[in-house]
Amino acid sequence: MGLFRKQVEDDDGKSLELYVKDRLDSIQTLGDGLKLFKKMCRLDTSSEVDMKLFQYGIWSWTKHRYFEVSFVRQLQFPSSGDEYWQIDLVLSYPVNDKLRGLGKEAFWDEEVEGDFFAAITHDPAFVLLKDAKPEKAAVTRSTT
Repeated sequence: MGLFRKQVEDDDGKSLELYVKDRLDSIQTLGDGLKLFKKMCRLDTSSEVDMKLFQYGIWSWTKHRYFEVSFVRQLQFPSSGDEYWQIDLVLSYPVNDKLRGLGKEAFWDEEVEGDFFAAITHDPAFVLLKDAKPEKAAVTRSTT
């Protein structure tokens, strides 16, 4: 087992969170965010479950001020029982009428026929925002 792979299991994904956090400054556009997410998803883990989620919308926790785009990697480690760990890269954009018109959307990699990342690049929100600079970029790690 590779050293990074073992570390990811031992720290319940914290090293993946730090990998993204250390590179947040490289995100100038949504396209950059997707590139970073793809790199993070290529990092090997010992996870028994490794799923990816793309979601976006205007959420109440932002007091409806931001349109958020999230790239999520969900992992389940042999040592974590029924818990899933999520590493969530969130890019936030001020709300405008075009973004409001997109509504909310979410899809998992297992729901997509073909390439998950290609499906993201064809999604209306990605097409609209791919060259847009987010007002905020953040990464979180949580359990479900």
